[in-house]
Amino acid sequence: MGLSIEYVPLHEHKGVNSILFLIDDFVIAAEKKQPPEKVSVTANTIVINTNGIKIGHSEFNIYHECVHYYEHYLFFRLQEMHHNDLLRMKTEEIEISDDEETVNNPVYWMEKQANRCAYGLMMPATYMRELMVEKSAALKGYAHEGEKYEQIGLAFADELHIPHFRLRARMIQLGHIYAKGALNYVDKTRIQPYSFDSDSLRQSEHTFNIDSGTAGCLYEKNPDFRKLMNSG
Repeated sequence: MGLSIEYVPLHEHKGVNSILFLIDDFVIAAEKKQPPEKVSVTANTIVINTNGIKIGHSEFNIYHECVHYYEHYLFFRLQEMHHNDLLRMKTEEIEISDDEETVNNPVYWMEKQANRCAYGLMMPATYMRELMVEKSAALKGYAHEGEKYEQIGLAFADELHIPHFRLRARMIQLGHIYAKGALNYVDKTRIQPYSFDSDSLRQSEHTFNIDSGTAGCLYEKNPDFRKLMNSG
């Protein structure tokens, strides 16, 4: 595609793992406890923020920016942009309420599309489905659905060299809702897989894994949570 890739520790870019530069520009870089410095970036370069993501986990972000270049190039070029870096532009915060059915912010929409396409490029649906059938047939037994997808995900990780959280997200995207109980981490430690009744979780809902300390605080302060936990 004619794009280059640079790995730079971006300064004050928390939450930004990569940036696509369409024109010559610069970034402010800083290693931990080191003074910031200006780094020149040439046009058509993908910058991976090494302060935000490990180099070994950057494949997804590279695909993400390639999708932007392929699908959204004209949008970015037609804007009267002063910088490639959105954090250096004046922007308006847009709040999205639960009752809105459509999102009118084009940048939000493009980010979602780039993420979805990046997963598809890394793990194509047909290939993944065939591989999942193969891995399922090789299982030696499992206690519940969460353990099943844990085994499948670990086998994928060894074979595809893709981070666990990416594999888990892709399996869920492909309709395997029980994968939500697999390959979960709390405090950077993989926890025991779990399962649940599919009727108790709607597709639009999110789930969150919390550590024992947080659970204890919620138990003390939140009567609804305490009632739920006491119910078993």
